[in-house]
Amino acid sequence: GQFHVPPGAVTLEMLEAAKEVLKRIDVVLVLEELNTHLPQLAKVFKWNIAAMSVSQKVNGHNDEQYKMAVSPEQEALFKKLNPLDYELYEFGKGIAAERTRYAKMRLLQLVPKSACRGMACSSS
Repeated sequence: GQFHVPPGAVTLEMLEAAKEVLKRIDVVLVLEELNTHLPQLAKVFKWNIAAMSVSQKVNGHNDEQYKMAVSPEQEALFKKLNPLDYELYEFGKGIAAERTRYAKMRLLQLVPKSACRGMACSSS
């Protein structure tokens, strides 16, 4: 892949290539929504998610520090310079939600393997 391009230099071709890569990955998680996506880890990796605690943040920053880390102006500039990155992020969030939905249904045995169409739920 092309990882070292300057801001604003990502092309639609690069975006589409990145989307194709994401489609091939069995587990796609959104860190900000980690609790939501734990069923993927249970289904694909056979992890015992009941024993996991991810709701409590363990770091040295509080909510106020996060709010002050990037100004609204800086965020707007970043979005202006990197619109395709934001599009890939939104696409990835959709893939993550889809993988999670199928993982939940497979864990409950509500979907036959053949209906998963190559999703992460296709693993036994």
